Amino acid sequence: MKLKVKEAGTIKGKYIIATTSSEARFDLLARTRKLPRFLVKLLDLAPNREELHQLLAGATYTSPVIPNKIVSSSGYGRNLVMRQFANDTTYPLPITLGAIGTGTNTPADSDTGLQTQVLGSISYTDRTVTNDSIELTFFITDATLANGTYTEWGIFCATRLFARSLISPTYSKASGQDTTIIHVVTLS
Repeated sequence: MKLKVKEAGTIKGKYIIATTSSEARFDLLARTRKLPRFLVKLLDLAPNREELHQLLAGATYTSPVIPNKIVSSSGYGRNLVMRQFANDTTYPLPITLGAIGTGTNTPADSDTGLQTQVLGSISYTDRTVTNDSIELTFFITDATLANGTYTEWGIFCATRLFARSLISPTYSKASGQDTTIIHVVTLS
């Protein structure tokens, strides 16, 4: 007789994009301003709620919460997690980088990178880990990200794509704007 054990679970990700003036400075009033309703759910998921609140309170633009696709092909996304469970360390698992681009193809399990990457190798500037989630903050200075309209975002385990999404609505970056992307990955 064979015994099969299966536990249902998912890996999910979502993020927001916030823009601040590259000359912005936060003060006590900005830190305590009320956030729009659509951000309440993200704040509930975020392990680092107070710092996130402070950042978003000073934002000149904040996107809605955007879900992403955790990809799954050999050596990418969910497969990286399974390989680590099997003690296969061929590819690194830590999420270390982000990338932004202008591709418009619907994210698919077979994706191995962004469709049209404009800026890659964006290192996270802050990381918070809880029992079942990780929150990564990516900060891109005005001078680093060209002005333009961006339509896709991805996070990477070194050079291996972990998750990709279309930015909806699209993100239009203008002169004088720093960009912050706060990405939360949860395991449930």
